[in-house]
Amino acid sequence: MAKVKQCRECKAEIPAGAKKCMHCGSKQGIGCLGSVVAILFTLMVIVIVAGKTVDVPSSSTPQTPAQKKAAAAEDKARAEASAADNLCMRAVRASARFPSSVDFKAFSSTSARPMRGGGYVAEWAFEAKNGMGNTLPQMAHCEVKGGKLTNFTVRGR
Repeated sequence: MAKVKQCRECKAEIPAGAKKCMHCGSKQGIGCLGSVVAILFTLMVIVIVAGKTVDVPSSSTPQTPAQKKAAAAEDKARAEASAADNLCMRAVRASARFPSSVDFKAFSSTSARPMRGGGYVAEWAFEAKNGMGNTLPQMAHCEVKGGKLTNFTVRGR
């Protein structure tokens, strides 16, 4: 004999595996308890996966003063390079005829790199629309010293 259950809405008998009630048309889900179990199972899997992939630095290995200084210098250089990238992107947008049409996402930048004598060079490949609405591939070259844009050029690629 086929297994049956009651519809949640109209209480009529329907097949146990039915997704919808054939009498009233209401959807038949897995129920509140089933939903809670599914959510808990999903959270448990996420916690297990995250626990295996997260690499938490051990507090038992103290850094030497030289290591701390090197790490601080690295962080400062990374921040300066990021600031140079941002300055370059803002200059490109400001110089574009239609700033909303500038698309940096289509291409990636080689992150700003240090220049001889201090400062950073950032180059961005991007696309922008010209006055006629045509999209043109372009390249921006920016030089940043002391947090200020010192040289900025845009050319076609």
